[in-house]
Amino acid sequence: MENESLETSPSSRLKTKSGDADYGSTGASGSLGRPSPDDAERRGLTNWCYDLESTFGYKILTVIFSAQHVMKGFVYYLTAAAEPYVYTSYSVSAVQMQIYAGVTILPWSLKPMVGLLSDVLPVRGYNKAPYFIGASVLGAAGMLTVGLAPVGGLPTTVLVMCFFVVSLQISTCDLLVEAKYSTKLQDHPLHGPDLLSYVWFGLTLGGLIGYALSGVIIVDLGAEWAYLICGVPAALVILPVAMGFLEERVQTSDDVRATRRRFLVDQSETCVLCLLMFFGDAVVLVVGLSYSRPRR
Repeated sequence: MENESLETSPSSRLKTKSGDADYGSTGASGSLGRPSPDDAERRGLTNWCYDLESTFGYKILTVIFSAQHVMKGFVYYLTAAAEPYVYTSYSVSAVQMQIYAGVTILPWSLKPMVGLLSDVLPVRGYNKAPYFIGASVLGAAGMLTVGLAPVGGLPTTVLVMCFFVVSLQISTCDLLVEAKYSTKLQDHPLHGPDLLSYVWFGLTLGGLIGYALSGVIIVDLGAEWAYLICGVPAALVILPVAMGFLEERVQTSDDVRATRRRFLVDQSETCVLCLLMFFGDAVVLVVGLSYSRPRR
């Protein structure tokens, strides 16, 4: 009797084997039991994206994607790779090319002045969106002008100014969006690393794609095509901001007066430094555009 009780029936043995088979299959495929590493990774990435959206909202993530990933990543690196070849097609010497390159990067040093203007001079109560849209209109127009003009068909000064407004758009969008998501980081400090990972991963990936495509575009199509291609996202970046994705609070007259008092009275040294930088950049701009023949 004891031996019979210890012996398992065929049905129980089949059930045990079936359970073992199911367990093995779930361990391999992750469909019923323990997830496979690939499934766990996919679910982890999905949960991370969902947590990011639920914490910060899809609007600011969309603005970061357009301004940081597309503009500062893809557009910046693609146009930076194409710029020297455009100068070459206009028969600009290497020395003059370096002078013009110093002029076209000036907007990056104008970021303090742009930030000050957006704070003390809001347009219809909005600090960021009007400056974002204005700079984007100029930048998109500059890219399309370079891309659509015949090779060598623009005056060199106009070409340099087109490059200048392209840099102005990218630097202004970068500044204003950084200021916006910085406030989000202060509101949700525990999720700050997640947001910064989203920002820099997309920016790096966009730059990598821009660099990878630059050689094919420049060799097969021409350097001007890089600006024509980038003119499309440079114009489309306006859409989410125009739809209110920056989520700005309209500034009242009292808010504007308080802000101006804080900057112009309590932080007057900051204003003076911004003005000095602005005038210094203006001098460099004029000298760079007027200097045409280096001494030997």
